[in-house]
Amino acid sequence: MVSAAKLEVDSTVSRSGITAGQKAKLPYSRWVQVLCPSPRRHFQKLVLQSNATTGLDIGCGEHSLLSPLRSRCFRTTGVDASPERIENAKEHDLHDEYICGSITELPLDRPFDVVVLSHVIEHLEREEGQRLLGAVEAMNPKLVLVETPNGFLEQPVHRDDPYQRHLSGWFPHDFEGRGYTVFGSGVRWLCGPKGEARCLPEVLVRFINRSLQRYYFRRPRSAFIVTAIRFVDEDDNLCQLQAMPDNNTSVLRERPRPKMRRRPAW
Repeated sequence: MVSAAKLEVDSTVSRSGITAGQKAKLPYSRWVQVLCPSPRRHFQKLVLQSNATTGLDIGCGEHSLLSPLRSRCFRTTGVDASPERIENAKEHDLHDEYICGSITELPLDRPFDVVVLSHVIEHLEREEGQRLLGAVEAMNPKLVLVETPNGFLEQPVHRDDPYQRHLSGWFPHDFEGRGYTVFGSGVRWLCGPKGEARCLPEVLVRFINRSLQRYYFRRPRSAFIVTAIRFVDEDDNLCQLQAMPDNNTSVLRERPRPKMRRRPAW
């Protein structure tokens, strides 16, 4: 671990106007999630249901799924190794606080209720990714989201940015063994190296992905992107999530045993 003094930390005041209310609202209609279920939207719903107050986005880049949820009750921190991406995040007012530093050397000694690693661990070696997951889970946050391509996806250095190179591949069973519930997004065979569309126009690929998303949502092994969500309840129990995103209840509790029918005496 590296000391916090080696990291550039910047706290800023939100300019987005989201803080006007007591609590943020979901930035989409309920029927959108019913017709085209998204693991990201499902995670945002869980964040609001959990009454979380702090969020950490590791490898925040220029976009963050935590930004629409910011409010007086929920403050977020963005972390990225690239100073340029940190500056872009500040320009778009994505977070309340920013940390510029290596994600593998972060002093994860501050408690956070929510932690997001969106397309991060595939940029690390397998061992480094395992250590990062272990460090995040040791913080015992209420919710953790890990998003990554299904298997190894070839991606070299992009735009002279060495952090864009893919160094490892991850599969649904890598997260299921750690207590995560895994969801899927996109049609795997439609995308080739670098995530680019194969043969078909990008507009058509996007239409096919959205049309079949309800099918791939619960079939991550066949999907292009896997999204693993780790949920810890108020009693510090690791829980599995339900398969239906349109349900108000998002966590599976212990199911009652079915009543056994007595056979006739004859």
